[in-house]
Amino acid sequence: MGHGRDCDQPSRPCPRRHGRGRPRPGLPLRTSPTSRARIPLALGLAFALEGAALAAPPTTAPLPDPRPRAAAPPAVEPAPQPVPASTCLARLALSGLRFSPEAAPEGPEACRVVDPVRLEALSGDGVTIAFPDRPLVACGFAEVVASFTREALAPLAVGHLQTRVTAVGTGPGYACRGRNQVPGARVSAHGRGLAIDIAWIALEGRRETVASPSDAAAARYLDTLRRAACGWFATVLGPGSDAAHADHLHLDREPRGRDGESRLCQ
Repeated sequence: MGHGRDCDQPSRPCPRRHGRGRPRPGLPLRTSPTSRARIPLALGLAFALEGAALAAPPTTAPLPDPRPRAAAPPAVEPAPQPVPASTCLARLALSGLRFSPEAAPEGPEACRVVDPVRLEALSGDGVTIAFPDRPLVACGFAEVVASFTREALAPLAVGHLQTRVTAVGTGPGYACRGRNQVPGARVSAHGRGLAIDIAWIALEGRRETVASPSDAAAARYLDTLRRAACGWFATVLGPGSDAAHADHLHLDREPRGRDGESRLCQ
């Protein structure tokens, strides 16, 4: 009787249940016609939603193609910077000496010239003294030549000869050779641009040569000039020193002695 109360139709026997609320294993599940009709509808809705998702446009716009990179500008080489002038050349430019800087002459290392220049003229006190041989010398030596010319050579001419100097014959200056023109000898001071050879001095209206002064006054002038040169140069040689210097005054600033300050004046 307890089973009959759970059945919808009391006249028919109720099926035995396995467990509580569960059908006996092996019996088919009952489905209502309404449930069977819902299954195709659900499947159709799922397929429709999936198709709509595939057909729908993306929610975000596609990114544009990356912009092509601009070509790198060609490399620009830095402009060459001017080589600064040495302090010697700067001093020389203020000394009243007209000169032109030159490239170092080709030759062995023993004949290296520091800051080579060509002497052209020296101006001051309204007077210009020319160097027509345009000797090639080191810049430091050019300073010494300018000082000697301005403070000794020119004023001594006025004192002894009552005339002004207009030009000085110096020879070429630089020459890569052995001393006294002897092959194989030690390199002369000329080889480093540290020497000149004064052979003549032009004055207003006359010209005096070292080898043959025109009169006694000119001889005294040249002799005084030769002795004064020892205050500016390390070596002073001339007529009477040796045969190699019989016709000119050799003036150089090559260091002598252990301390480099010795003098040879003959």
